[in-house]
Amino acid sequence: MSHALDAALDGRDTPLVVFSSVNSFFGGVGFTEYAGACAYQAAHAAYSARRTGRTRLCLDWSMWKQVGLASGTPAAVTELARRRGFASLTPAQGLASLHTALESAEDRLLIGLTASGGAVAALLPFGAVGYEVEADGADAARVAAAVGVHPARVRTTRAAASAAPATAVAADHVEALLAVFRDVLGTDEVGPDDNFFAAGGDSIRAIQVVARAAERGFRFSPLDLFEHKTAAELLAHLAQGDGPAGLAPDEADSGPVERVAVPPVFGWWLEKADRRQIRDHLTMSMRYHVGAEPGPDAVEAALTALVERHDALRMRLAHGPDGWQLVAGEPVEGSLRLDARELAPGEDPVAAAEAAEPALHREVGAEDGPLVRAALLRAADRSRSVLVLVIHHAAVDGVSWRIIEEDLRLLLDARARGAAPELPPPTVGFLPWARGMKRRAGRLDPARADAWAARLTPGWGALPGAPDRPLLEKDTEILARRLPAELLDRLGENSVNEVLLTAVAWTLARWAGTDSLALDVEGHGRLDAQAPVDLSRTVGWFTAIAPVRIDLSGCAVPAAAVSRVRRELDGLRGRDQEWGLLRYGGACPAGHPLLSVPERQVSYNYLGFFDGAGPEPDALFAAVPGSLGAEASPEGERHYLIDVAAVVADGELELAVKFSPEVHPAEEVRALLDRCAEVLEELLADGGAASGTADVDHAELLLALEEVSLGDD
Repeated sequence: MSHALDAALDGRDTPLVVFSSVNSFFGGVGFTEYAGACAYQAAHAAYSARRTGRTRLCLDWSMWKQVGLASGTPAAVTELARRRGFASLTPAQGLASLHTALESAEDRLLIGLTASGGAVAALLPFGAVGYEVEADGADAARVAAAVGVHPARVRTTRAAASAAPATAVAADHVEALLAVFRDVLGTDEVGPDDNFFAAGGDSIRAIQVVARAAERGFRFSPLDLFEHKTAAELLAHLAQGDGPAGLAPDEADSGPVERVAVPPVFGWWLEKADRRQIRDHLTMSMRYHVGAEPGPDAVEAALTALVERHDALRMRLAHGPDGWQLVAGEPVEGSLRLDARELAPGEDPVAAAEAAEPALHREVGAEDGPLVRAALLRAADRSRSVLVLVIHHAAVDGVSWRIIEEDLRLLLDARARGAAPELPPPTVGFLPWARGMKRRAGRLDPARADAWAARLTPGWGALPGAPDRPLLEKDTEILARRLPAELLDRLGENSVNEVLLTAVAWTLARWAGTDSLALDVEGHGRLDAQAPVDLSRTVGWFTAIAPVRIDLSGCAVPAAAVSRVRRELDGLRGRDQEWGLLRYGGACPAGHPLLSVPERQVSYNYLGFFDGAGPEPDALFAAVPGSLGAEASPEGERHYLIDVAAVVADGELELAVKFSPEVHPAEEVRALLDRCAEVLEELLADGGAASGTADVDHAELLLALEEVSLGDD
C-alpha cells in the first residue's frame, strides 16, 4: 500500500482515499467484526478501482481502542462511547451501512457522528475537504460550534419520531389515515408501514393528503409527511403533540390586502415579459367531463362561487412607482366569462372542446381581465357536456387545478342535491401569503446568500450549442417519450422525482461532456420550512424556481448518482422559495457574488400524477385525462436552452423536452430523449434503484477479497 500512496502523492495518479470506520463501534462485540469491516473496505477499494479506473486507497484506522471495540466491552465503556458521539450498531447494521456508504460513490462519508462527538470531530480534516454536515433534531449553530465548522455547512432536520409501539396509536386512527393515503394514491395496496413516496406519492400528493386528512381531524404539514413517511410513523409523531410550526403573527395575518409586491416567480417571469401581449398570453387549461344533470346555469353558479372563494382569480397585475404589484378586489363579473353552447346532433363534445380551446387562451388578461375564461359544450341530447377552463397562469399552478376540480365537484354535487355546498374550510389567501413573502424577504439573513453562493460557485459545464440571438417561444419544438407508469412500481425506497432527475441529469451531463451540471428545478413552492402556512386549499401561482448543482464525478453508473440527487433535493426542500427571495425579492445584499452566478441553461419540472384518484371517473364531474395544457406568447423570450418536463397521466409517464431546432437539431434531441428513457429504465430495472446504489458484481468482489487477504504486507 505504501508504494501506491507514494505514487499517488508524487502526482502520477489522483487517488480517492477511503477511510476505514471512524465510527466502527459495531455493537461492541469484538475485534472480529472490526477486522471484517476493514478487510471488506480494503477489498471494495480494489474492486472500485478496477471498476472506475481511479485509484482508491484504503487507510485502516480507527478510534476503536479509545472507545472499547475489543471483545467483552463493559457497559461503562459503551456508555462512554455514546457520550463521545458514537452510535452503537449491530454487526449487520454496521456492515450494511459501510456497504451503502461505499457504493454511493461518496468519496468521504461519516456515519453516526453526533453533535457531542468532539473527540472524533477534532481528528477530521474539515478544513481540507468539501463537506456538508447534517444533524437531526439540533440547532445548526450548536452543531457548528461543537464540530468546529462554518454554520453555512450545517443542515438540520427534525429528529425522527420515537419508536412508539403500534398499540400507542388507536387502530381506527391508523385506518382513517390509511384511507386518506389510499384515496390520494388510488390504490388499496398501502399498509401502515409502507413508505408513502415509494408507493407513488410526491410533494403535490402530499399536499392533497394534508387537505383530506384535515377533513378527518388530522392536522400536520406536508413537511411532516416528508419526515415521517409511513402512516404509523406520522401518527406516532402526531401523538407526541408536535404539530406544524406556527407563523409569526404578521405572516399569519389573513386580513384584507389591497395591493402587494409580486412574489418571486412573478419577478422571474416579468424579467422577460416586457410587453403587454406577452404578459397576457401566459395561460393554463383543463377540460372536464360534465354529466347530464348539471346544466349551464348550474355550471355558471359553480364557477361564480369558485371565483368568489379564491382571491387569486379576482386579482390584477399592475405596475406603479414601486414596481409590479398584485391588486385585489375585482368583482366576479369582470374576472369570469363563460360561454355555453348546445351542439348540433351528432357533434362530439370532446372534439368540439378541443377545437374551441385555442381561442380561449387568447381571451384572458393579467392586467384588465378576465383571468378565467370558460366554455361549456353540451351534446344535442343533453346527455353529457365538456367544460373547457382556461385561467391566466398568474392565478394558478399545477396544485391549484386539483383544488379547483375538488371545489367544482362539491359545488355541482350540492346543486344537484338541492343542498347548500359544504366546501372544506379555506386556507390562507394568495394575496396575504404574498404579503408574508415580502415581509420575509426583508428579514432574510444575508448569510443565506453566502450559503447559496458556496453551493453554486464551483461552476459547471455548458451544453453543446450556443445561440447567437435571443430564442423565442415561436421557434421551439417539443419532443416526448412515453413509458408505462407501471415502471414506477420498481422505485424501491426512492421517490419518482429523485429517479427522474437522476436520469435527466445523468443524460444531460454525458451529452455536455461534464461531471457537474446545474439546472433550475421548478417546485410548487408550498413547502416552506421557514414560514410554514397551510396552503392546501389555496389557489394561486406559488411556483418556486431554484438552482441545483449535481456533481457526478466518480459515479460509474447512473444508480450511483441517486444518492447525490437525493441529497440535493433534500437540501432544497422547504427552502426553494429562499432562492427567489434572494434573486428577485430584494433580499440579496447589493453587489453580492450570488447576483453574478451564471444563468442555468436547463429547467426541470416534475408535475406529479394527474390520473384520477379512483378506479372509475366521477359521473357528475371529472377531469379529462391528459388535458392539462399551458401556453405562452409566441413572441416571448425563452429562459432556457432546454426545458424538461415530466408528468404521470392516463397510465403513462411522459418525459418531454422543449428546445430550439436552430441550436439543437431534432435528431440530436430525439437521441437525447431515447438515452434518457434508457437510463430511467435501467434505474428501475429489477428494483435497481431501490437503495440508490450501483449493482455489484459479487464474483469480482469476492476475488478482490481474496487478493487483499493474500496480498503482501
